[in-house]
Formats: sequence, C-alpha cells, structure tokens
Amino acid sequence: MFSLFLAAASLTPAFNDASYADLAHVNRTAGECIARFGTGSIEIRQAFNEADRTMINVAVVTGKPTRALPVGAKIWAKSSYGPAWRAVVIESTPQRLRFVAHNRFVGDLFTEDSLTIALHESVDAGDAVLVDVGSDTSGFREKLASAFDCSDGLGI
Repeated sequence: MFSLFLAAASLTPAFNDASYADLAHVNRTAGECIARFGTGSIEIRQAFNEADRTMINVAVVTGKPTRALPVGAKIWAKSSYGPAWRAVVIESTPQRLRFVAHNRFVGDLFTEDSLTIALHESVDAGDAVLVDVGSDTSGFREKLASAFDCSDGLGI
C-alpha cells in the first residue's frame, strides 16, 4: 500500500535510502571533508546509531533557505535530477539551514548547473523550501569530488 502511495506521489524516493532514525545520529562536530561554496557547504561525515548498531556515511548540507524549517523536521531533499532522499533538519534560522542526508544524495548534484536544493515536507508536497548552497559555484564538481576523496582517505 505504501509503495502505491509513493508511486502516485510527485517525488520518487531514492532506492536503499537511510532511515530518519539513522540520519539523526550524525556526528555534529566539524568534519575534515568539506566542500565550501561561499555562503554554504557540503560535509561528508558519519552517523552511528548505537542502538541499532548501524553506521552510514552522510552529507551535512548548509545553505540559505527561502524559509526556516523546524529543527528535527523529517523532510525530503531533491536536486533537479534524481530521486528524493530522506533528510533531517539539524539547524534552522531564516538565514541558514543545515540538513543531513545520505551521502549518495551528493552524487545527484554532479549533474546540476547550480547548487539549489529543494526540500519537501512530504513526498506529495507542492511547495518546497529552496536552499541555496553556494554563491561561488565555480568548480563545484571538483570541490565535491575532493570532499569524497577526503572521506575515502579517512575511511568514511
């Protein structure tokens, strides 16, 4: 039944995505593998859920939103191309929003021309909160690749 609901929705959820519970366990200390884009950034980190004994690689995305969302909100992150990925808001003000999503979400950004990400509150939501991740998008693919290379080098 749930899959029928998703099939009829406007967003296609990503296959083999992380759970909201796992995403909420992100290590919130500053990481070493960061791609900076002027006003925003994308960091590759880990989330370790001790209760379930799971560890996943995640991306912490920071940018300027069109409006704030509540901290802890369970949302869907979507680039122009690709599926929607589960995400959790970890910081939110009218000027800055940070959310965590599975690190494979960042792979969808390699096909983008800009670093604006749509955040939906549900898979069938019409209006999205847009998050502008970068004012300086020159060479952003290389910066993303460097963050991934850094995380591989650290075993993330």
